[in-house]
Amino acid sequence: MTEDDIGPVTEALPTGTRWAIISSDPVTVESRYARPRKPYLNAVSEQWMGIKNMSVVEGRMISQQEYEMGSHVVVIGEDLKTHFFPGLSPLGRELKIADLPYTVVGVAEKQGSAFGLSMASRVRARART
Repeated sequence: MTEDDIGPVTEALPTGTRWAIISSDPVTVESRYARPRKPYLNAVSEQWMGIKNMSVVEGRMISQQEYEMGSHVVVIGEDLKTHFFPGLSPLGRELKIADLPYTVVGVAEKQGSAFGLSMASRVRARART
């Protein structure tokens, strides 16, 4: 699917259907406190975390206003918090994702793993809708 498919597909859904957008790619992530890594970035629309029943254990979710404004904010997993911010709170600190600065607003609850990959090593950023 492409971004152009979103409108026609969502218009065909029954009223009340919950839907979200997700795109996932490995990207280079850096902080001033640790060596770069290349975790998977999940760019998600605002409904995604609610549909997945995810919450944060620190900070907050990305706000509706941040989605609308295109703010560079992220929610990170526990593994990334430990790696990129050893002994520090990541909240309000900067992560460079593909050379662009993002502010950490939350740390997602642990999600276990899928196909042997830790979901705690993912970055969740806003996606355009």
